[in-house]
Amino acid sequence: MNILKQSIKSLGCLSFMLLFTISIMAQTHTSGHLVMEIIEAEMEGMANNPEAAMAMDMLKGSTTSLYFTPEKEMTVMDMMGGMMLTRTLTNFNDDKVITFMDMMGQRFKVDMGSFSEISEEEDSAEIIVDKDSRKEILGFDCYKVTVVASEGGVTMSMETYITEDIRTSSSVIQGMQSNVMPGTIMKMTINAQGVKMVTKAKSFSPDFDQSVFNFDQSGYQEMDLETFQRMGMGF
Repeated sequence: MNILKQSIKSLGCLSFMLLFTISIMAQTHTSGHLVMEIIEAEMEGMANNPEAAMAMDMLKGSTTSLYFTPEKEMTVMDMMGGMMLTRTLTNFNDDKVITFMDMMGQRFKVDMGSFSEISEEEDSAEIIVDKDSRKEILGFDCYKVTVVASEGGVTMSMETYITEDIRTSSSVIQGMQSNVMPGTIMKMTINAQGVKMVTKAKSFSPDFDQSVFNFDQSGYQEMDLETFQRMGMGF
């Protein structure tokens, strides 16, 4: 179980340093529902460590759903078969980002602060665009973008394929709230701290039931981001 918790924490660090990024443009989809799925998860030494192998196997199939409209967006991360469920709700009318986390019986509501201020802070990542390397994913033309970012003295890179036909303001990278890309991530590969994960778009629909934004928000322990991080919970 320790290796499982360590894997979750390592995943949280990874995700927070970089974060599932998506954006929106005129002429393209300004509302919709995108689902991303972890299709590969590996840890160094897992061949000789059954607990590590089990933890990585549990990560496979984990999903991140992004629901977006011009007024609000929400990412829903369902990790390890529901053991960790995180909703991040962004309301552009009041410039607020709130995260609701359900993790192994604990429930937290975290005020992440102003979306515009978060966007400015996260804009420091280095973006390397390679439009000669292209893939088609779910019928969308995608090109390669490499992101290099530093967090806490640790530098990591992430290889992504993005489309400019779907663009949102929120991120599909856990721990990153805003888009730092010129488009929407449809596939990404993260290598950091001995863990490799490959996430790919599973489905996209331009229409969805917007009642998804009206989920039950009762029963959560409320706190600000600084308090949450002092608890050692990460983001």
